[in-house]
Amino acid sequence: MNQLIDFSASELNFLVRLIIAHLLSDFVLQTKGMVQNKKWYAWGLLSHILITMGIAFLLTWKIWVVLIIGVTHYFIDISKTELTKKYPQNSYFLFIADQLAHLLVLIFVWAWYLGRGEMLVDSVRNIITDYEVSLVIMGYIFCVWPCSYIIKFTIDKLDASFAPTGIIQNGGKWIGQFERLIIFTLVLLNEYEAIGFLITGKSIIRFADREQVKSEYVLVGTMLSFALAILAGALVNWMRG
Repeated sequence: MNQLIDFSASELNFLVRLIIAHLLSDFVLQTKGMVQNKKWYAWGLLSHILITMGIAFLLTWKIWVVLIIGVTHYFIDISKTELTKKYPQNSYFLFIADQLAHLLVLIFVWAWYLGRGEMLVDSVRNIITDYEVSLVIMGYIFCVWPCSYIIKFTIDKLDASFAPTGIIQNGGKWIGQFERLIIFTLVLLNEYEAIGFLITGKSIIRFADREQVKSEYVLVGTMLSFALAILAGALVNWMRG
């Protein structure tokens, strides 16, 4: 996982400054009015693009890099706005896609400006084919999707009358996925003490519920979720040697 070592500190610092500029312009200096007024040629969008370009220029002093970032940022933002209007139920995923698109632009512009495109492609290929990286990716995929099915099939065998009702749709599924990601990461980092605090905290919250049967029902899924994530992390650590 040391393939990026081929890039010099100054080259990587240039990329970091591009990312800092993006974070400042997109999250710190972008007002609610700008977000709500993102339309073709609207002042809200244009002012946001000007701020984006200004911050990028102050941190890089590379005019061609700034121009490319400004133009692509404009079209990415307007595309995201139009798609959000058309598919409001997918706003969360559109936000993620929007940020990924911005990040990819920054990476490609950085590599293009430095003339390191071929090295970047080689680094990415080496990273994604690295044995340890493949193991970690496999573990995360297992914790998010297959574990959900295993827990669902297990819980379905319990008395259905105990199933909690009146909760947020898919709330338990999302909570379980996030907790498994956290636990799997903690296992990879050998931070088992933090896992103990997480399990204790969630157990207290569950048993604070006045409906004891409902709490016990949910805790079955919780403990199974924890167990699967810990086992997955332990297995990946063992395979990593």
